[in-house]
Amino acid sequence: MDQVQVPRAGSAGADGEEADRQQFHAMGYAQELRRRMGGFSNWHKINKRTGTPTNPIWFAVVFAFILGVPYLWSPVAYGAITSIAVIGLYIAYIIPIFLRLRAKDNFEVGPWNLGRKTYVIGWIATIWVVIICIMFVLPEAYPVTVDTFNYAPVAVGVVLILSGGWWLISAKNWFHGPKIQGSPEELAAIELELERV
Repeated sequence: MDQVQVPRAGSAGADGEEADRQQFHAMGYAQELRRRMGGFSNWHKINKRTGTPTNPIWFAVVFAFILGVPYLWSPVAYGAITSIAVIGLYIAYIIPIFLRLRAKDNFEVGPWNLGRKTYVIGWIATIWVVIICIMFVLPEAYPVTVDTFNYAPVAVGVVLILSGGWWLISAKNWFHGPKIQGSPEELAAIELELERV
């Protein structure tokens, strides 16, 4: 079985070293997911010159461009695209906060944290994200017609169904976190080498 190193949510250090370590963990998760996706063997390759996974970056750029093309003909499409982006971004940020709140005292607190204010600020953030997500799925204009319908809930629903379905059917059975890519010293040496490029 692969060793797993799980990043501690909410434990970003005040120094850059801890932040770098967390960035390596996040990259490890992303690389492992790309490695496991069937038919996408080139997604986990790191560009030697830039030190980044350029194939998924270009995919994201092209996909974002294609998603934005309908805005040229429809202001409703712009509203939907903006809503989708806000909902996705807010949900991505609130998941670790909510998991931290749910873990309560079973959570290993990092050197940089909110102390006693963690729960108050965490619940305010969670409630805010719920309110914002509700606001961004509401229709933008009344009466609701084909031309004024907010397609954000449809797009977000499709993503949730596809990603949730993929997790339930397949990924939960094999994804246990990233493989350790090296010791902290080896990773620091790689980072130093990339800085010289």
